Amino acid sequence: MFRDLIGRTVLLLSLATALVAVSIAVDLPRAGADGGAGHGADGHGGAVASHAPIASEADFIAGMIPHHQEAVDAAREVAERGERPEVRALARDIVTTQADEIATLRAWLADGTPEAPPAPYAPMMRALTGLTPSEVDRVFVADMVRHHEMAVAMAEEVLALDPAPRPEVAALAREIVRVQTEEIAVLRGWLEAWGAPAP
Repeated sequence: MFRDLIGRTVLLLSLATALVAVSIAVDLPRAGADGGAGHGADGHGGAVASHAPIASEADFIAGMIPHHQEAVDAAREVAERGERPEVRALARDIVTTQADEIATLRAWLADGTPEAPPAPYAPMMRALTGLTPSEVDRVFVADMVRHHEMAVAMAEEVLALDPAPRPEVAALAREIVRVQTEEIAVLRGWLEAWGAPAP
Protein backbone atom coordinates (compact mmCIF):
# COMPACT_ATOMS: atom_id res chain seq x y z
CA MET A 1 0.00 0.00 0.00
CA PHE A 2 1.00 3.63 0.20
CA ARG A 3 3.32 3.24 3.20
CA ASP A 4 5.48 0.77 1.25
CA LEU A 5 6.14 3.55 -1.27
CA ILE A 6 7.28 6.14 1.27
CA GLY A 7 10.92 5.05 1.47
CA ARG A 8 11.36 4.79 -2.29
CA THR A 9 9.50 8.05 -2.83
CA VAL A 10 11.76 9.94 -0.43
CA LEU A 11 14.86 8.60 -2.22
CA LEU A 12 13.52 9.50 -5.65
CA LEU A 13 12.47 12.93 -4.49
CA SER A 14 15.88 13.66 -3.03
CA LEU A 15 17.35 13.11 -6.50
CA ALA A 16 14.57 14.94 -8.30
CA THR A 17 14.62 17.98 -6.08
CA ALA A 18 18.32 18.51 -6.75
CA LEU A 19 17.28 19.40 -10.30
CA VAL A 20 14.57 21.83 -9.27
CA ALA A 21 15.54 25.49 -9.40
CA VAL A 22 15.04 27.04 -5.99
CA SER A 23 13.85 30.25 -7.53
CA ILE A 24 10.79 28.65 -9.13
CA ALA A 25 7.63 29.55 -7.27
CA VAL A 26 4.10 28.49 -8.14
CA ASP A 27 1.45 30.63 -6.51
CA LEU A 28 -1.14 28.45 -4.76
CA PRO A 29 -4.75 29.45 -5.52
CA ARG A 30 -6.50 31.45 -2.86
CA ALA A 31 -9.93 30.29 -1.73
CA GLY A 32 -10.78 33.25 0.46
CA ALA A 33 -12.98 35.07 -2.00
CA ASP A 34 -14.84 32.08 -3.46
CA GLY A 35 -15.55 29.43 -0.94
CA GLY A 36 -12.92 29.86 1.76
CA ALA A 37 -15.19 31.65 4.21
CA GLY A 38 -13.43 32.55 7.37
CA HIS A 39 -9.93 32.17 5.90
CA GLY A 40 -7.40 34.93 5.79
CA ALA A 41 -5.34 36.16 2.87
CA ASP A 42 -3.25 33.00 2.86
CA GLY A 43 -6.34 30.83 2.76
CA HIS A 44 -5.91 29.76 6.36
CA GLY A 45 -6.52 32.69 8.67
CA GLY A 46 -5.03 32.47 12.15
CA ALA A 47 -6.36 28.97 12.83
CA VAL A 48 -3.23 27.16 11.67
CA ALA A 49 -0.92 28.97 14.08
CA SER A 50 -2.08 27.19 17.20
CA HIS A 51 -4.51 24.73 18.71
CA ALA A 52 -6.29 24.45 22.03
CA PRO A 53 -3.78 23.32 24.67
CA ILE A 54 -3.80 19.59 25.42
CA ALA A 55 -4.13 19.51 29.21
CA SER A 56 -5.58 16.01 29.45
CA GLU A 57 -6.12 12.92 27.35
CA ALA A 58 -9.78 13.96 27.08
CA ASP A 59 -8.64 17.20 25.41
CA PHE A 60 -6.58 15.16 22.95
CA ILE A 61 -9.41 12.76 22.12
CA ALA A 62 -12.05 15.47 21.76
CA GLY A 63 -9.74 17.72 19.71
CA MET A 64 -8.42 15.02 17.41
CA ILE A 65 -11.86 13.91 16.21
CA PRO A 66 -12.74 17.10 14.26
CA HIS A 67 -9.09 17.49 13.22
CA HIS A 68 -9.05 14.02 11.66
CA GLN A 69 -12.53 14.51 10.20
CA GLU A 70 -11.41 17.58 8.27
CA ALA A 71 -8.49 15.61 6.80
CA VAL A 72 -10.79 12.72 5.84
CA ASP A 73 -13.30 15.05 4.15
CA ALA A 74 -10.57 16.81 2.13
CA ALA A 75 -8.83 13.54 1.24
CA ARG A 76 -12.06 11.99 -0.05
CA GLU A 77 -12.44 14.89 -2.47
CA VAL A 78 -8.81 14.66 -3.58
CA ALA A 79 -9.08 10.90 -4.14
CA GLU A 80 -11.80 11.69 -6.68
CA ARG A 81 -10.53 14.93 -8.21
CA GLY A 82 -6.74 14.92 -7.90
CA GLU A 83 -4.51 14.67 -10.94
CA ARG A 84 -1.46 12.73 -9.71
CA PRO A 85 -1.80 9.03 -8.85
CA GLU A 86 0.58 9.34 -5.88
CA VAL A 87 -1.50 12.15 -4.37
CA ARG A 88 -4.72 10.19 -4.85
CA ALA A 89 -3.08 7.14 -3.25
CA LEU A 90 -2.04 9.17 -0.22
CA ALA A 91 -5.53 10.67 0.03
CA ARG A 92 -7.10 7.20 0.04
CA ASP A 93 -4.65 6.09 2.73
CA ILE A 94 -5.52 9.13 4.87
CA VAL A 95 -9.23 8.33 4.54
CA THR A 96 -8.72 4.71 5.63
CA THR A 97 -6.28 5.39 8.48
CA GLN A 98 -7.90 8.44 9.98
CA ALA A 99 -11.49 7.19 9.64
CA ASP A 100 -10.43 4.13 11.66
CA GLU A 101 -8.80 6.37 14.25
CA ILE A 102 -11.93 8.54 14.49
CA ALA A 103 -13.96 5.39 15.24
CA THR A 104 -11.49 4.49 17.99
CA LEU A 105 -11.57 8.00 19.47
CA ARG A 106 -15.38 8.06 19.45
CA ALA A 107 -15.47 4.66 21.14
CA TRP A 108 -13.20 5.97 23.90
CA LEU A 109 -15.55 8.89 24.46
CA ALA A 110 -18.53 6.53 24.56
CA ASP A 111 -16.73 4.31 27.07
CA GLY A 112 -16.56 7.11 29.61
CA THR A 113 -13.44 9.14 28.92
CA PRO A 114 -13.73 12.13 31.30
CA GLU A 115 -15.68 14.77 29.46
CA ALA A 116 -13.70 17.73 28.17
CA PRO A 117 -15.23 21.11 27.40
CA PRO A 118 -15.94 21.31 23.66
CA ALA A 119 -12.84 22.68 21.99
CA PRO A 120 -13.52 25.20 19.22
CA TYR A 121 -12.19 23.95 15.91
CA ALA A 122 -11.18 26.36 13.16
CA PRO A 123 -10.83 24.74 9.71
CA MET A 124 -7.26 24.49 8.44
CA MET A 125 -7.86 23.18 4.91
CA ARG A 126 -8.77 25.46 2.03
CA ALA A 127 -11.83 24.77 -0.11
CA LEU A 128 -11.05 22.85 -3.30
CA THR A 129 -14.17 23.99 -5.14
CA GLY A 130 -13.50 25.33 -8.63
CA LEU A 131 -9.85 24.25 -8.77
CA THR A 132 -8.30 22.27 -11.60
CA PRO A 133 -7.07 18.74 -10.77
CA SER A 134 -3.46 20.01 -10.67
CA GLU A 135 -4.43 22.86 -8.34
CA VAL A 136 -6.34 20.42 -6.15
CA ASP A 137 -3.12 18.42 -5.71
CA ARG A 138 -0.99 21.45 -4.83
CA VAL A 139 -3.45 23.03 -2.40
CA PHE A 140 -4.21 19.73 -0.66
CA VAL A 141 -0.55 18.76 -0.28
CA ALA A 142 0.47 22.21 1.02
CA ASP A 143 -2.43 22.35 3.48
CA MET A 144 -1.88 18.77 4.64
CA VAL A 145 1.71 19.57 5.65
CA ARG A 146 0.45 22.12 8.17
CA HIS A 147 -2.49 19.92 9.15
CA HIS A 148 -0.19 16.96 9.89
CA GLU A 149 2.23 19.20 11.80
CA MET A 150 -0.63 20.24 14.08
CA ALA A 151 -1.66 16.62 14.69
CA VAL A 152 1.93 15.72 15.55
CA ALA A 153 2.11 18.65 17.99
CA MET A 154 -1.13 17.54 19.67
CA ALA A 155 0.09 13.95 19.93
CA GLU A 156 3.43 15.02 21.40
CA GLU A 157 1.61 17.15 23.98
CA VAL A 158 -0.57 14.27 25.17
CA LEU A 159 2.51 12.02 25.38
CA ALA A 160 4.21 14.60 27.62
CA LEU A 161 1.35 14.73 30.15
CA ASP A 162 1.89 13.91 33.80
CA PRO A 163 0.17 11.66 34.69
CA ALA A 164 0.73 9.83 31.44
CA PRO A 165 -2.26 8.99 29.23
CA ARG A 166 -3.66 5.46 29.18
CA PRO A 167 -1.50 2.98 27.21
CA GLU A 168 -3.98 2.77 24.34
CA VAL A 169 -4.14 6.56 24.02
CA ALA A 170 -0.35 6.82 24.16
CA ALA A 171 -0.05 4.09 21.50
CA LEU A 172 -2.35 6.00 19.14
CA ALA A 173 -0.48 9.25 19.79
CA ARG A 174 2.86 7.59 19.00
CA GLU A 175 1.40 6.13 15.79
CA ILE A 176 0.16 9.57 14.74
CA VAL A 177 3.63 11.03 15.33
CA ARG A 178 5.33 8.24 13.38
CA VAL A 179 3.02 8.05 10.38
CA GLN A 180 2.33 11.73 9.94
CA THR A 181 6.00 12.70 10.34
CA GLU A 182 6.84 10.29 7.51
CA GLU A 183 4.05 11.72 5.38
CA ILE A 184 5.16 15.31 6.04
CA ALA A 185 8.57 14.45 4.53
CA VAL A 186 6.88 13.01 1.45
CA LEU A 187 4.50 15.97 1.09
CA ARG A 188 7.33 18.51 1.39
CA GLY A 189 9.35 16.56 -1.16
CA TRP A 190 6.47 16.68 -3.61
CA LEU A 191 6.06 20.43 -3.20
CA GLU A 192 9.76 20.98 -3.78
CA ALA A 193 9.78 18.72 -6.84
CA TRP A 194 6.81 20.65 -8.24
CA GLY A 195 8.45 23.99 -7.55
CA ALA A 196 5.59 24.91 -5.24
CA PRO A 197 6.19 26.90 -2.05
CA ALA A 198 6.13 24.81 1.11
CA PRO A 199 4.30 26.09 4.18
